Amino acid sequence: MVPFSLETLGVIFPYAVIMAGVGLTEGLLTLNLVDEMTGTKGNSNRECVAQEPPTSPTGSSLVWVAAP
Repeated sequence: MVPFSLETLGVIFPYAVIMAGVGLTEGLLTLNLVDEMTGTKGNSNRECVAQEPPTSPTGSSLVWVAAP
């Protein structure tokens, strides 16, 4: 088992930030594609805020699963 400590979080955190950035970029690119297909304009700020609630529990639960 991986120990749950600040050192472990320090190792995991940079990768979590990178993954969150990739997910955000993917969501914004999808929003852009849907806008072009439908001829409408989506709200990118709303999209960014909407992705935060599902991301936080997922990331924290992965850390808790890795902890003993």
